[in-house]
Amino acid sequence: MLSDPKKRAEYDAGGHAGVAGYSAEDLFGGIDFEDLFRGVDFDFGSGQQVKVRQKGNVSMRQISVCPVCHGSGKMIEAVCPDCGDLYVVVRVRPDPRYQRDGADLWREEILPLADAVLGTKLEVPILEGGKAEVEVPAGTQPDTVLRLRNKGLPRFGGDGKGDLYLQVKLRVPEKLSHEERELYERLRALAGKTKRHFWE
Repeated sequence: MLSDPKKRAEYDAGGHAGVAGYSAEDLFGGIDFEDLFRGVDFDFGSGQQVKVRQKGNVSMRQISVCPVCHGSGKMIEAVCPDCGDLYVVVRVRPDPRYQRDGADLWREEILPLADAVLGTKLEVPILEGGKAEVEVPAGTQPDTVLRLRNKGLPRFGGDGKGDLYLQVKLRVPEKLSHEERELYERLRALAGKTKRHFWE
C-alpha cells in the first residue's frame, strides 16, 4: 500500500519494524483512497454519508448509506410541510362505443322496424374484447332498455363490475321502394281491420 518504492521495500523486509519512525503522512501520503476504492462499489459523494475522524496523524473515514436519500443520491429540496404525499389523478379516455355512468355503461342500439316487431339477435361489443349475443324479443318498443349483467367497468374498491345497458332506438325508413310501399300499405290495412272501438 506504500506509494514510495523504498518505503515499500523496507516494509516488505521488516514489517512494522521496517517502517518504524515514519509518520502516517510518510506512509500513506500521495495515495488517493477515493480512487483506490472506487472500483469496489464505494461511490464517494453519491448516496453515501462519510464521517471523518482524526486520531493523531491518522484520518479515518466511516462510510454509510445516506439516511435522507437512502442511497439514491438524489434529494427533494422543497418538501411539502403539510402533506408530503403524492396524489395521482387518472383520467379515463372516452370510448365512442359507450356512455359511462359510474361503473355502468350505456349504448344505443338502432334497430330496423321489422327487427323490433319480429324480434332479432344482436352482437354487442364488450370491454373484454369480442362480442356478446343479445336477444331482442318480438314487439320491442322504442327506448326499451336491455341489460347485460357484469359487462360494465370494475367497481371502485374491487366489488364486482357494473352492467352494460342497451337502449333500443328504431330506424324508420325515409325512402321506400315500390314493393316496400305496397307491403306497408297492406300492413296498415290489416292493422285497420283488427282495430276495435272501446265499446265493442
